[in-house]
Amino acid sequence: MKKTVNNMLMAVVAILALTLSSCAKSDNSSTSVSPIMGQWQSTGEEGWIYNEDGDDVEMHYLIEDGWAYTWYYDETGHQTDSEEEEIVYEPGLLNFGANGTLTISNSEYEETYDYVLKGNQIVLPEWGDELIWHYSLENQVLVIEEVAYYKGVMSTRILTTYQRK
Repeated sequence: MKKTVNNMLMAVVAILALTLSSCAKSDNSSTSVSPIMGQWQSTGEEGWIYNEDGDDVEMHYLIEDGWAYTWYYDETGHQTDSEEEEIVYEPGLLNFGANGTLTISNSEYEETYDYVLKGNQIVLPEWGDELIWHYSLENQVLVIEEVAYYKGVMSTRILTTYQRK
């Protein structure tokens, strides 16, 4: 009798073990890696600097193909001046690490920040709500739209294009 009870208990334990182990998550499950992970080099930039109202553009600039173009506007939105200049564009580098760190560098500096990806946003907690980065990735071209706010009003908007390095 004692042997029968022990055998039944062993059978119940074996069935429970099999049932519970089939419910557990597999340690071999693959974690998705973001396609923006790795190092990127900037290829150009376009930006807008806004008046204190956050609506009217004070300055618009474009840097591409070795040229810098700048347009200036008054508070009513009318263009007041423009200029163009041949320049040597120094690309910036972004390195998105899988460990949640972003290194931003060029020949003059290197800074590392924590980041989190939320949808198409790159959230940099250290900078709070004053700076938001939206990104898109198409045909191995990464475009980051950086929008900065001052006291809740948009102060700058910059679009930078990057190629994988």
